[in-house]
Amino acid sequence: MNQQRTSDSFVYLMWLAEIIIGAYEIFAYGFSLGSSYLIYTRWGGTSLWSKGALLTLCIFISAFLFLCLIVLTNKLLPSLPPGRYQLSDPELRCWFLSANLTAIMYRSPFWPFLTSYSWTRYLFFRGMGATIHKSFFAGHGTTITDPAGIVVGPHVMIGVQAIIFAHKRERLTLTYKPVTIEAGALIGVRAIIFPGARIGADAIVGAGAMILTDAVVPPGVVVHSGEVWAGDPAQKVQWAERLRDR
Repeated sequence: MNQQRTSDSFVYLMWLAEIIIGAYEIFAYGFSLGSSYLIYTRWGGTSLWSKGALLTLCIFISAFLFLCLIVLTNKLLPSLPPGRYQLSDPELRCWFLSANLTAIMYRSPFWPFLTSYSWTRYLFFRGMGATIHKSFFAGHGTTITDPAGIVVGPHVMIGVQAIIFAHKRERLTLTYKPVTIEAGALIGVRAIIFPGARIGADAIVGAGAMILTDAVVPPGVVVHSGEVWAGDPAQKVQWAERLRDR
């Protein structure tokens, strides 16, 4: 009975969060696009060249305003301490909103444009709570589900379409654990990093590799493409390789 109540509370919470975020998303697009439209209609000029130049500028202004609005709204929400939570816990309410703000940016048409510039990419992740160095680089399509749950050292490179999770859901509980990537580490294309993992300095995680929850990859270690590693210190999981070969 208690599990059923917890599950129902979680569903209602998700519905409420989606309604709030949906209304906010409409407002965010209206604010960013509307502001640019006012600029364009006021200073658009008469020549085709001037209109084209201003339209290009307005697209960038819209994207930047959208990013700033998402970041500033997220700043109003309290951060979630690491731990294990029931889905009905009040502490998760603001986390759900923050996670949905991140999702809004990822599905936005502005996201591919913004990720083309290192300074806007840095501004977004840092503004959403990530502890990252300014030399951090992330390829196109990189997904960090919980920016506030990642600590990245200098000169870290994350490949295209890599995924980093700082939370996982198991039945009616949610576990939130930060991920740490130390200086000089390289995360390959489409690699997956799970909550609580630590990637040591100058370690290499190959393309398509998986680092499981709470795994600690020692400094300088090379995780080859497609391998699954777990444990502290992390080692290759043999059964995963056998499953893949079947």
